[in-house]
Amino acid sequence: MIVGPDRFVDVFDAIEADKSNSTEKKVDIFVAATSCDSVCALRILQALLQSRAIHFSINLVTRYEEVKAFVKQELDGNDTELRTLVLVNCGAQEDVKDLLALGGTTRAIIIDSHRPIHHHYATEDSNILFFHDPADGTSVDDLPPPDGVSDDEVGEPSTSHDDEDDEEDDDDDKENHRPARRQRTSPDDEEAGVSQRERQEQARAAIKRKRREYYERGSSWGKPAACLMYDWARELHQDDHHLLWLQIIGLTDQLVHQRIAQERYNQYVYQIEELVKSSGISEAETEVVMIGADDGSGNGPTTFTVQKPAYGKIIPAEDFRFTLMRHWTLYDAMMHSAYVAVRLQTWHDKGRQQLEELLVKMGFPLAQCKLNYSAMRPDLQRQLSHQLELHAARFKLSNITFKSFQLQWGYNCHLTATDAVHAATALLESSGKANAAVPDAADDKFWRAWRAIGVRDGGELKAGLELSKKLMRATLSDGGLIITRNMAADAGRPPRYRYVNLRDQELSNKALLAHPLALTKLGMFLHEAYYIQKHKRINYVLIGPQDAEAHCLVLGLIAQPQLTSVTGNTFGDLFRRAADNIGADYKHDGFDSSVIQVAAADVDRFLAELSHGRWLRPETS
Repeated sequence: MIVGPDRFVDVFDAIEADKSNSTEKKVDIFVAATSCDSVCALRILQALLQSRAIHFSINLVTRYEEVKAFVKQELDGNDTELRTLVLVNCGAQEDVKDLLALGGTTRAIIIDSHRPIHHHYATEDSNILFFHDPADGTSVDDLPPPDGVSDDEVGEPSTSHDDEDDEEDDDDDKENHRPARRQRTSPDDEEAGVSQRERQEQARAAIKRKRREYYERGSSWGKPAACLMYDWARELHQDDHHLLWLQIIGLTDQLVHQRIAQERYNQYVYQIEELVKSSGISEAETEVVMIGADDGSGNGPTTFTVQKPAYGKIIPAEDFRFTLMRHWTLYDAMMHSAYVAVRLQTWHDKGRQQLEELLVKMGFPLAQCKLNYSAMRPDLQRQLSHQLELHAARFKLSNITFKSFQLQWGYNCHLTATDAVHAATALLESSGKANAAVPDAADDKFWRAWRAIGVRDGGELKAGLELSKKLMRATLSDGGLIITRNMAADAGRPPRYRYVNLRDQELSNKALLAHPLALTKLGMFLHEAYYIQKHKRINYVLIGPQDAEAHCLVLGLIAQPQLTSVTGNTFGDLFRRAADNIGADYKHDGFDSSVIQVAAADVDRFLAELSHGRWLRPETS
């Protein structure tokens, strides 16, 4: 069942009612330990449950097999009472009830930004609840009808997500056309019977067609889970500045990883700005201080209004596309930011000379630009935006700023939302070890990111910021080398996609780039650099280094205009078909279908098969 914001309170009331009926009941939370948005969403959910003293357990998962194992262990032999499962950033693309074999005594709540939404959620099953905001751009009206809808109820729908539905249709045909006792019929009756069968077949074909078209759009992203969680908190009147900041980080996570169109991002930013204004949490906190006392002289105490060092003051702000600028030098932030690097080619000496020329034209001494930003002259900091506006366009650096937010606490501590995302993501995606075959446990990475998002744990936040710088250096160094040495190859004529096989390349940082998020950033870097050089966009496939289980990570990026639109990623279905066709050893049960793990021994055959796949968009101008 699709649940809109107007029914969020009803769902929480039902969870509370379960608690009142049994003190032993708890909510089982399954959270995808793969994104900054998940970290923020879980923090908000934890705050909501703790506010009502509802017991819960947290299970960190990275693939559906782990979810199934946890659920089987939790529910095995304990299915007499209603339990609640909450799936955070997992479950949208699968029929959770069927996948987890849930009975009538289990309630499942799915809060997931992955798209498409499985068509089975269009049913009226009150125990399977999918949270959805109609304003997020993904219309529930587009969902094909669920299984079991009669032909008369269908206007023009389609078939199922799986090939299994054809088998189900065959079974239905057998049931619906069992031999019956022959009866005398007139020619008119026979014609009517044939006509009715044809109408039924046409309706079934329409259902199949609509489902096929729906899923062929590929995977995309809806409203961030952290934003949906904040909506839930707001409906329950539990929202505060801390939860609002978590929502902002979840939204910014989608922007950083190009999972949201710029127009929709701006709409969300406007809504959040209104929340900040209406709640007053952007205003400085003040304290009234009285000095002196009435000593009988008739002079009362003197009253002063003093600005307190605010904790958690959220400020709408224009942010620069220079990643981590406030925690680095201006020069390093500009040189390593993908936006600047691919336009000036700062992996070359010539590109760095262009960067220095820009700074000179702005009137910024190079010595000042190579100081930590906090030590830079205040007048230069104030002039930065204006000088960039005057000179950056000559260096192909237009749209250098975007709307965002920053958090201020203490007297002089500022953190932008993008800085928070990069710090948390760096902790999630890499251990910083030299050997990719010995990764940190996913749950350890997740809890480090959890602490970094909390801000007060300055140690983890600082570690995340430093690790993010390291990953940016690796992306610039190896990305620049891949471009300079033409390590990316075209597949097909005309090119259907370009691919980079890190497993076969001598790259000094490829161990750091083995995680899906790090590999995605490298792919985004190469994709944008290709567009700047060739003025057209093309799909990219990246193959990561071999891991401890002798598998290679493969991910696909679809050609799409940066930050202006988000096109469905069709790689998931193509990856699965290619792997099946060659009988490869592979894993494809993660929450992002555009990522697959293929046995290292099968990678070359997999790529060859993939190059013969059906492609809707070889390249776009």
